[in-house]
Amino acid sequence: MAVIGSKPRMHRVGCDSEFQKLARHGLVTDFATPVEEGTYPRSGMGHPTLAMGDHLELVIGKRGLRLLEDKQPLYEVTGIELQRDIDSQDWVWTVHFRKLEAV
Repeated sequence: MAVIGSKPRMHRVGCDSEFQKLARHGLVTDFATPVEEGTYPRSGMGHPTLAMGDHLELVIGKRGLRLLEDKQPLYEVTGIELQRDIDSQDWVWTVHFRKLEAV
Protein backbone atom coordinates (compact mmCIF):
# COMPACT_ATOMS: atom_id res chain seq x y z
CA MET A 1 0.00 0.00 0.00
CA ALA A 2 1.23 3.48 -0.79
CA VAL A 3 1.71 5.98 1.97
CA ILE A 4 -0.14 9.29 1.65
CA GLY A 5 2.30 11.98 0.64
CA SER A 6 4.81 9.55 -0.83
CA LYS A 7 5.85 9.56 -4.47
CA PRO A 8 3.28 7.64 -6.55
CA ARG A 9 4.49 4.28 -7.81
CA MET A 10 4.43 3.59 -11.57
CA HIS A 11 2.81 0.43 -12.98
CA ARG A 12 2.85 -0.72 -16.59
CA VAL A 13 -0.44 -2.38 -17.57
CA GLY A 14 -0.53 -4.53 -20.69
CA CYS A 15 -3.55 -3.97 -22.94
CA ASP A 16 -4.54 -4.11 -26.58
CA SER A 17 -4.35 -1.11 -28.89
CA GLU A 18 -8.13 -0.57 -28.86
CA PHE A 19 -8.25 -0.38 -25.04
CA GLN A 20 -5.30 2.03 -25.07
CA LYS A 21 -6.98 4.23 -27.70
CA LEU A 22 -10.30 4.33 -25.82
CA ALA A 23 -8.56 5.14 -22.52
CA ARG A 24 -6.62 7.96 -24.18
CA HIS A 25 -9.94 9.50 -25.25
CA GLY A 26 -11.49 9.04 -21.80
CA LEU A 27 -13.96 6.36 -22.92
CA VAL A 28 -12.52 3.61 -20.68
CA THR A 29 -11.92 4.37 -17.02
CA ASP A 30 -11.43 0.96 -15.39
CA PHE A 31 -10.26 -2.61 -15.82
CA ALA A 32 -10.65 -5.87 -13.89
CA THR A 33 -7.91 -8.20 -12.69
CA PRO A 34 -8.59 -11.66 -11.17
CA VAL A 35 -8.16 -12.26 -7.46
CA GLU A 36 -5.49 -14.89 -6.84
CA GLU A 37 -7.20 -18.28 -6.45
CA GLY A 38 -7.77 -19.41 -2.89
CA THR A 39 -6.93 -16.08 -1.28
CA TYR A 40 -10.35 -14.41 -0.85
CA PRO A 41 -11.61 -13.49 1.75
CA ARG A 42 -8.34 -13.37 3.70
CA SER A 43 -7.60 -9.73 4.40
CA GLY A 44 -5.35 -8.19 1.81
CA MET A 45 -4.28 -11.45 0.19
CA GLY A 46 -4.46 -11.46 -3.58
CA HIS A 47 -4.91 -7.70 -3.70
CA PRO A 48 -3.48 -6.09 -6.83
CA THR A 49 -0.14 -4.40 -6.24
CA LEU A 50 -1.80 -1.05 -6.88
CA ALA A 51 -2.75 1.67 -4.44
CA MET A 52 -4.87 4.79 -4.66
CA GLY A 53 -2.90 7.58 -6.28
CA ASP A 54 -0.44 5.27 -8.06
CA HIS A 55 0.24 5.97 -11.73
CA LEU A 56 -0.48 3.64 -14.65
CA GLU A 57 1.12 3.47 -18.06
CA LEU A 58 -1.00 1.50 -20.55
CA VAL A 59 1.28 -0.45 -22.89
CA ILE A 60 0.39 -2.71 -25.81
CA GLY A 61 1.00 -6.42 -25.46
CA LYS A 62 3.64 -8.44 -23.64
CA ARG A 63 6.54 -6.55 -25.20
CA GLY A 64 5.29 -3.27 -23.74
CA LEU A 65 5.09 -1.28 -26.96
CA ARG A 66 4.57 2.40 -26.32
CA LEU A 67 2.75 4.96 -28.41
CA LEU A 68 4.77 6.45 -31.24
CA GLU A 69 3.36 9.86 -30.45
CA ASP A 70 5.23 12.41 -28.30
CA LYS A 71 4.63 10.82 -24.93
CA GLN A 72 2.59 7.99 -23.44
CA PRO A 73 -0.23 9.46 -21.33
CA LEU A 74 -0.24 8.57 -17.66
CA TYR A 75 -3.26 7.62 -15.57
CA GLU A 76 -3.92 7.81 -11.84
CA VAL A 77 -5.60 5.06 -9.80
CA THR A 78 -8.78 6.56 -8.32
CA GLY A 79 -10.44 3.47 -6.87
CA ILE A 80 -10.03 -0.25 -6.23
CA GLU A 81 -12.96 -2.51 -5.37
CA LEU A 82 -13.74 -6.20 -5.12
CA GLN A 83 -16.57 -7.51 -7.33
CA ARG A 84 -18.02 -10.72 -8.71
CA ASP A 85 -17.49 -11.24 -12.43
CA ILE A 86 -20.94 -11.34 -14.08
CA ASP A 87 -20.06 -14.19 -16.44
CA SER A 88 -17.73 -16.45 -14.44
CA GLN A 89 -18.82 -15.51 -10.89
CA ASP A 90 -15.12 -15.34 -9.95
CA TRP A 91 -13.89 -12.55 -7.67
CA VAL A 92 -12.10 -9.74 -9.50
CA TRP A 93 -10.49 -6.49 -8.45
CA THR A 94 -11.86 -3.56 -10.43
CA VAL A 95 -9.31 -0.79 -10.78
CA HIS A 96 -10.65 2.66 -11.66
CA PHE A 97 -8.39 5.29 -13.17
CA ARG A 98 -8.40 8.72 -14.78
CA LYS A 99 -6.08 10.31 -17.30
CA LEU A 100 -3.58 12.73 -15.82
CA GLU A 101 -3.44 16.05 -17.62
CA ALA A 102 -0.06 17.14 -18.94
CA VAL A 103 1.56 19.77 -16.78
